[in-house]
Amino acid sequence: EACRVVAEFGLDNVPDADQLDVVKRCRGGATKPRRRNISLGQKSADPVRPDDVAEERKDRIEEVYNRGRRKPRAIYGRDDRYEAEIAARLLLPAPGQSDALRKAIRATAILTDRTSFDPATPTASGGNGPARALKLNDYKINVYGFGDVPLCNGQRFAEQQTGGFCTAFLVAPDVVATAGHCVAWGDVDEIDITRNKFSVVFGFEMRGTAPRAVIPEEEIFEVTRVRELSDPERGQPDFALLQLDRPVPKEIAEPLQLAGAAGMRIGVGERLALIGHPSGLPKKVSLLEKSRIMEVTPSGDFKAQLNAFHGNSGSPVVFYDRPDVVAGILVRGQEDFTPDPANPEGPCVRYQVFSDKGDQMCGRERCAETATSSALLEPLLP
Repeated sequence: EACRVVAEFGLDNVPDADQLDVVKRCRGGATKPRRRNISLGQKSADPVRPDDVAEERKDRIEEVYNRGRRKPRAIYGRDDRYEAEIAARLLLPAPGQSDALRKAIRATAILTDRTSFDPATPTASGGNGPARALKLNDYKINVYGFGDVPLCNGQRFAEQQTGGFCTAFLVAPDVVATAGHCVAWGDVDEIDITRNKFSVVFGFEMRGTAPRAVIPEEEIFEVTRVRELSDPERGQPDFALLQLDRPVPKEIAEPLQLAGAAGMRIGVGERLALIGHPSGLPKKVSLLEKSRIMEVTPSGDFKAQLNAFHGNSGSPVVFYDRPDVVAGILVRGQEDFTPDPANPEGPCVRYQVFSDKGDQMCGRERCAETATSSALLEPLLP
């Protein structure tokens, strides 16, 4: 089954896919099923709707992005991000690992501005009942002096579209965790939740060559209150816990375990994986060898080389061997993009690439991403 999936999606043609254990095993086989090449960066079939709402969403994303002067994230060595649909079907070597990864993928959600839903289609068919359509944006980056510019030709996922601004994950049947800088107390109106600034949406993923942009109502959740919210600008750990308007059904998602409850150690050398919505794109999974804890700080943070971007703020950083167990919350890192204003086809941006050897310095520290330890959440859960 694993080799059929590898061949069907052309996974062994993706750059550096030979680092995946499943690809290594399948390449050693005598025969392969017929391959159907599908680019991981295919353009969405949904039209873009440039309007005043899109400008409002852009302002909202910039507001979140600039809170506390948080830095974006970047690529280390090679881009190991894969579509959730593909990663969930890979049979990883450890017993039960694939099921655990599927659980973690389902438990990961995107925070999207409430204006992102098309009010003209509140009852669009989602297959099993009412649904809402997400209005998507082109994947563009704001560059000083040039405005919003696209990714340069050849950059992965350049033709996909974005649908949110941060990532969250389920930690209790009706509670999600995210990065503290993704939300503010004023984003949630406890008296009238229809006035909230954002919603929590599960299941925003690529399905074949198009994003799953029509979301069933049962996968869209409102926040009734902010249970916990740290203040990173005052030196506090960066996290938030959000109370949902109802429990999430088990067929949609189940809560992830935290490291302490699962008896897992957050220590240097632990191998990690990352699940989330980089730059607000459909859900991606990153799980290659280099993603290990490099340093654990006294403040409760840890550092690792994880391929992450500003939309990954709030993403669950999970253990590779037990991907349904959360080691931490992705909160900050290095610069995402480098501009190419002299590109012959017009200004564009390229992914910023850092060494994956752990020896490159960014200022006075080794280049890495930072996560808030999940241990800080455990005493705060219901």
